[in-house]
Amino acid sequence: MILKAITQSFVGEPTRAELLQGGLAGLMRLAPGTSFAVDKAARVSCTRGKVTLRFDTEAMLSETEVAGALEKCAAAVGATRDVPLVDDAVAAGVVQALADRHSGYIRPFYMERLGYSEGEMLGDVGLEVTLSGSNYLIKSVQPGSAAAAAGIKPMQLLRRVDHHAVDGLSLGEVGALLLGPTGSSVELVVEPRGGDGVNAISIRRDPPFALQPHVKELKDALYIVPGPILGNSAKLVREALLKHPGNRRGIILDFRGNAGGQVGDAVAMADLFVEEGALAQVVSRASRPVQRFEARPGDPGEKLPLVVLVDGRSASAAELVALVLRERRKAPLLGTVTYGKGSVQKLIPIDGGGYLKITSAMYMTPAGTTVGEGIVPDVALDPDKIAQRGKEGDLGTDPWLQAAYDALAAPGDAGP
Repeated sequence: MILKAITQSFVGEPTRAELLQGGLAGLMRLAPGTSFAVDKAARVSCTRGKVTLRFDTEAMLSETEVAGALEKCAAAVGATRDVPLVDDAVAAGVVQALADRHSGYIRPFYMERLGYSEGEMLGDVGLEVTLSGSNYLIKSVQPGSAAAAAGIKPMQLLRRVDHHAVDGLSLGEVGALLLGPTGSSVELVVEPRGGDGVNAISIRRDPPFALQPHVKELKDALYIVPGPILGNSAKLVREALLKHPGNRRGIILDFRGNAGGQVGDAVAMADLFVEEGALAQVVSRASRPVQRFEARPGDPGEKLPLVVLVDGRSASAAELVALVLRERRKAPLLGTVTYGKGSVQKLIPIDGGGYLKITSAMYMTPAGTTVGEGIVPDVALDPDKIAQRGKEGDLGTDPWLQAAYDALAAPGDAGP
């Protein structure tokens, strides 16, 4: 079931040799001393001690045969008789073999941590981590975050989150450990690359600014934080535009810290500011048609000047809105390079309570522009001058917001 779900959903087309190798890599964690190899003819061998099994993946006709090969290997190397544990190991290994940083396997414990009740705002520490070989590397530290204040630096290795070692966890599981109630304490164990000792650092999670949608008048401009791009977010923005028709200077859309949401909701939000024509397209597997989205006229933001704030945590659907508004409305983007997640993930429940998170499609603008490794803003803002987390949204304490306000044309001047 696991292999079938992956092969039917993933935007790419992994070979059966890659699927088998991924599953074997997962089994190796359960049976130390096990090894596997693949030759130029895509024949995969699995060895432990004097026992060696060989499989011709080119002759396999379906993922069912790959699953059968994995079952034989698990039994031969004595991995475990615990079927859910084997499924966990295989799922994690196969997903990692996809070489897609946005796909992952999330076990039940970590999936529960990612869930939160309505009204609860999960905080984070301001880190972006990435898998480098078998280690988790701190890719970036958000300026103004708790992690930055604690002195955590990019290129350090993350070893533990509280009492959980991160070795062997998926990227989604590490992310789940870093999240928690705003203001709660978390201990991170980090190590400089090169192995010069480890440091245990206790910090408190920052408030999730982007999860709190709100609207504010800034003199003759309207400042909008859309919040998660889900459900009625576009409706809330539309209502704000209708309630504040006198903002002649224009609109500031703030996507800082916004992890995104759903593509359909992103399109609905971009449509509020684009009068007509193509907005975006979603491309999945080659066998499936391209999904295209068009703007509908008659929305209140179509003629208003517009600027967009982004940072390294702006991701996914938030990046799509920013791209579309830059391409269709010539709206300038201000801030730092965004996260770089131009894809759609599908959550697939599997037996035992875990979930596969599989990249099922890629999105782009009508001109074919993609997010890539992150959107480079039109105007780069100094990350050292970003407002302290929780103090964004005020012209007196938020230099980036002041820069966005200044970027809007004054009343009577030409808009962007």
